[in-house]
Amino acid sequence: MTSKQPEVLSSPAFCVYPWTQLATTVSGKIRLCCHSLLLTDPRGKVVQVGREAPIESAWNGEAMKAVRRTMLSGTLPGPCSRCIRQEKQGVVSRRLNTLRSRPRWAEDIEERIRATSADGSLSAAPSSYDLRLGNTCNLRCVMCRPQLSTSWVQPGASLLKSEKIPTSARQHLQYPGPNGPSEQKWYANSDLVTYLIENASSIRQLYFAGGEPLLAQEHWRLLEELVGQGAAPEIDLSYDTNGTQITPETLKLWENFRSLDLRLSMDGIGEKLEYIREGSSFAGMQRLMNLLGDWPYPRAEVRLLVTIQIFNALDLIEILDWYWSFAWTRARPNNVSIVWSFLEWPKCLSVGILPPEAKAIILKRVDEALGRISSAESDEFKMLSLKNLAAKLKYIFTLWAEEPTPVGEFVGYADALDHISGRRWREIFPELRNLVE
Repeated sequence: MTSKQPEVLSSPAFCVYPWTQLATTVSGKIRLCCHSLLLTDPRGKVVQVGREAPIESAWNGEAMKAVRRTMLSGTLPGPCSRCIRQEKQGVVSRRLNTLRSRPRWAEDIEERIRATSADGSLSAAPSSYDLRLGNTCNLRCVMCRPQLSTSWVQPGASLLKSEKIPTSARQHLQYPGPNGPSEQKWYANSDLVTYLIENASSIRQLYFAGGEPLLAQEHWRLLEELVGQGAAPEIDLSYDTNGTQITPETLKLWENFRSLDLRLSMDGIGEKLEYIREGSSFAGMQRLMNLLGDWPYPRAEVRLLVTIQIFNALDLIEILDWYWSFAWTRARPNNVSIVWSFLEWPKCLSVGILPPEAKAIILKRVDEALGRISSAESDEFKMLSLKNLAAKLKYIFTLWAEEPTPVGEFVGYADALDHISGRRWREIFPELRNLVE
């Protein structure tokens, strides 16, 4: 297909990811991006990298080659169903957003298209990697599950013995199946680090998530090797992390890279954070923010990653105000922001099942916060964050509207969580208790 010209970029069936990015799940299964379905080979087997399946076998395997051929022939393949559905609804999908923004790691997409062979193979290595480095994690967040955190393996097994937990919580804890391995370390048993080092010159972005990616020793070895090779100045780093493993030495190593996009998971203030993200320390998060404020590295973007759910929905403005209470976040508005994520599943923790009175209170607090915004330059970014939050809430409050669910399912799951942890959610979230009981 070397004669195929880059006008395919304007095709409604084209996406840059199969030509530029290798993306994994926590178990090493391969997908096109974090929005796509898993890739399967012609026999229907899910593509996975590991001890007996090298990275190249995924990057130029039959599944990936078929995706490239399908797109070049004018059709979006099955794994892209989420983008297909969103675009039919008039939503700007991940596919469209990436095409329009043309990130740095996709700058050579025309060259990659021209270099694609007739069978869909591509000699160039990926320029971007979305790596979920297993499920090893030191926290047990209320919204998580064993598949994504080893700290949930034993508690999850205990909860599943209870007949009182809601169906959605049971399905959530069991996903992707009750017989899966308790710890996922595909990256340690694969040629990942070797492959990346051998293809270091082509890397433009490394995105790490987990689990807690900073607990993966192979990750540190990779960064040190890239620094030693002199490849680091061309590589943008990106992380989703709970921040508990960040030290001054971490920051010093990161300074060798072109840029850093650091997304710190933050879901509450004080003891509410420590309840939602069990094992975390609010004082520790305060110290981390102070450490980052004293860090002179100019090419770091430090963002909060807030997962909106029933436990913290009443406290979103408090989280936002805390973030902007630091002098350095106000002084560097172009390098800070809040990512408002949201929990859709398990349904029993989704804000979509909150009673109308609770939803009205939450929206009123956002409106009141917008009314308090000053004309200061730094507050323009705070206002943008609030407007993004308001828009997000209007959507997520409609979740499960077609499947009415009593908020009592939340109460039941919260009580079950307390039973295994010895904590008391009603004492930590008294306002929430009054709204749901």
